[in-house]
Amino acid sequence: MSCSCFTDMRIRRHSMRLTLLLSAHFFYLFLSAQTNDISHKYSLAYKTSSHPLAIPSSNPFDFHSTKTNSVADTSGTKMLHQEIDQLQQDILVDVKKKLPVELPNYEKKLYSITASVITLIDSVQLAIEADSLQNDSAKYTSLKRWQVLLNDVSYALHSGGLVVQNIPVLLNKYSEARALVANNQSILPVIKESDLTLGRVILNTIGQENPVSFNESKEYLVRETFNRDPSVFFPTLFEFPDVICADSLLILAATKMPEELYAYSQASLSKLGQRILTNSDTLVKLIADIAKLPKGTFYLPFIYDLYHKKISFDAITNTLGKDKRVFYYQLLIKTLIGYNKGLASNDTAIAFQYLTKKIALTASYDFVRVLNALHEYKDDIRLKVIEDLNSIELYYLCINGVNDLFTSSYLKIYNRIFQKTASLNTYTLLKAVYFDHFKRFLKMASTFNTLDDFLRRMKKEEADTLMHAFIDGLNGNNAIEDAVDVADSYASIHNNSLRQFILKEIQNKIDIRPQTIPDSLRIYSLLNTLFLSLNTTNHINLTATLGIANVYRIENSSLQNKNGSIIIQQFFYGDQDGQDAFNIFIKSFRNTNWKIIRSKYWYELVNTKGIPVHIYANLPLDDNTKQAEYAQQVLSNYLKKRNIVPSVIIHRGHSYHLNNTLKLLSPENKLVFIGSCGGYNQLNQVYKISPLAQIVATKQEGSITINQPLINYIIELLVKGKNLDWPSVWKTLSVRFKNDNRFQDYVPPYRNLGAIMLMALNSRGFKGK
Repeated sequence: MSCSCFTDMRIRRHSMRLTLLLSAHFFYLFLSAQTNDISHKYSLAYKTSSHPLAIPSSNPFDFHSTKTNSVADTSGTKMLHQEIDQLQQDILVDVKKKLPVELPNYEKKLYSITASVITLIDSVQLAIEADSLQNDSAKYTSLKRWQVLLNDVSYALHSGGLVVQNIPVLLNKYSEARALVANNQSILPVIKESDLTLGRVILNTIGQENPVSFNESKEYLVRETFNRDPSVFFPTLFEFPDVICADSLLILAATKMPEELYAYSQASLSKLGQRILTNSDTLVKLIADIAKLPKGTFYLPFIYDLYHKKISFDAITNTLGKDKRVFYYQLLIKTLIGYNKGLASNDTAIAFQYLTKKIALTASYDFVRVLNALHEYKDDIRLKVIEDLNSIELYYLCINGVNDLFTSSYLKIYNRIFQKTASLNTYTLLKAVYFDHFKRFLKMASTFNTLDDFLRRMKKEEADTLMHAFIDGLNGNNAIEDAVDVADSYASIHNNSLRQFILKEIQNKIDIRPQTIPDSLRIYSLLNTLFLSLNTTNHINLTATLGIANVYRIENSSLQNKNGSIIIQQFFYGDQDGQDAFNIFIKSFRNTNWKIIRSKYWYELVNTKGIPVHIYANLPLDDNTKQAEYAQQVLSNYLKKRNIVPSVIIHRGHSYHLNNTLKLLSPENKLVFIGSCGGYNQLNQVYKISPLAQIVATKQEGSITINQPLINYIIELLVKGKNLDWPSVWKTLSVRFKNDNRFQDYVPPYRNLGAIMLMALNSRGFKGK
């Protein structure tokens, strides 16, 4: 609305004395009619192009609202009208922002919802002002309730608690509820017909006008919230703490949501806090007592054992303190193993999820990040933090450090698992943890190229059983992610017998998989094709067979811009390794074939003959003050301003720097070289930004002595105008690095099975994670 009040003439035009009940009926008729002929039958007479969401008049959905401003402010309603007008504008702005543009008939839906918001809100204000049966005080009260509702709607919409498409429904349900209240009837039928969010908003806004109706409605809403949406049960109960069902639901919540019960019991002065503290249930009282402790969150993971008197408070207290973090972590793992044993017997532990969350946080902050921070120190210093951990405790460091571990940190932990017991059977290790997150561990082992070693440390039949479980069930919400893991893992296995077993398992899945699971059938068929392609005697061309972009070569011309130049951008970082890599890079190009141009934040290298190649490399400035990242940003801005788009990206830092490089990728990048430790783990992230890129990566620790010669050879081919034929390139490099086993960890595009799997699934429109 562009104005705040209404002229007497406008009121006379609506002088049919619309009551709120009639308004609700009009709303229903209006919404029903507009779906048939929005643009003609119900265009309002009062229109203006000044509305904040005004659509150009050429648009068939031309629908705007105005109200003029000359009602005398005798009742104090003018400011309420202004607040309602502003809330209406806020809602309309969020409608346009939050309605998904990919929805079918997006424009029509946007217009319909916009029209509904304008018409419904305007009509209520007009009806209230036109109602001669209400005095000024009554009008003020009615407008205030309307303003409270719209404020709740605006907040819920802006915070994501309300779906845009539900706004017209909410406003209509509110009108229905108002009509029931006006006739002294219960609003419970409206609450039951509304979803939980809408019901809560309506109940808070007008429920208390009818005490009997309010009580039965809030009892229903609290119970249904517990059953249908437990995540908002406690916020709802906090609003209505006096419901009769509170005590019984708190007892159930103690088992299902102990963490939330703990948090709300700390609000001891609130009404809900008092309900919790006075509850007589043993488990509720135990959680409330823990909440009173100074470090209560450290005791909460053990609530199941405390409740069953398997552990004492003193035993937990004795593991707390900075110098005792190893003991606390060990107690967490011991407790988890006990819980896993119970799960194997269909016993569900209280606060199990909180325990696993606490283990993840402890593993990350007290161990993994310490190992990472000491990556430049000798092992006697770096590994001190894990020297007292056994193989099971180290296993859990790995699976909980999946997003934090540097490659070197992972390898140190992995090797440490077998340091004390070199003959450890890894299948026995998995049995000891009840195969907890074994797929995640196998994925990490594949990523860091230790899977072959891990499987070698168990019996053949055990490895077969494990891989059978690993590849089973590729048809759920995580099907794509799991399929990529399987593809990556297969490429990491060099045991021919195990490879043959996995291939046979995949082919069996194709034979027995019913047609009712087409997605699963396609996944196993793709895996079969990928695995067969690794045997060159099968003569499988993945590009032709899968109908994907060429993964065997990059045409030289495809890397050139419209001027015939190839643009390469290298990302260096300011740690010692980064500075060494930069110096070796520059030294390798100090010859008559290249001209070096230095700027404040970067070097530009330009060849003097052959296909024009421009290499831009930021200076490896101080890492501690993030000057290297700043130099990268300045360089990228320089290139963008001059419309210079790199077709080749080369990351020259450790894995923990890679996210900074990824931020500056673009869809136009055609070749991405990740010479960092564990760079193979980031394939999926690269493809999200540069979906057409071919990727060269390493699965373990990248090496300057391999990275620079590899890069030089690729650039040499580009300067000569040659295409990058990856099988030929890799054959040449394999000879050059025949005495360096680390080159085996480098993966060319046609061997990136996980990346190829992603490309194939995406090209087939596969739906999944």
